[in-house]
Amino acid sequence: MASKLKTILVETFSAPGVDSYVIKVPHGSIVLREGGSYPGIDLSGANLSGLNLGRVNLEGAKLMNANLSGTNLKDANLSGAILTGADLSNAHLDNASLNGAVIDGVTFVIPPTGINPAKLSRG
Repeated sequence: MASKLKTILVETFSAPGVDSYVIKVPHGSIVLREGGSYPGIDLSGANLSGLNLGRVNLEGAKLMNANLSGTNLKDANLSGAILTGADLSNAHLDNASLNGAVIDGVTFVIPPTGINPAKLSRG
């Protein structure tokens, strides 16, 4: 518990104007920050709904079945991310990079902003 608290405090004081979140994942908890860099991270099944993760680097991240509904991912790097089964309803993807992202089974009841879902390639 003390190490998690220390991590949260360090994250907060190093960038006080940046949103930080403690996210529960099957293998424990992690801290995500707006504009942070987390290439290859496994966030499968995580609930990231409504978070402000603008400018975040999630290149090659595993986001299978993640809830990204309403999440701000403006200017985010999702290149090569695996989004299979993720919920992108009403996500904000303006200027986000999705090059090589795997989007099979992605759902969006309300289409995400910043992209044209019809132009996304599956597979």
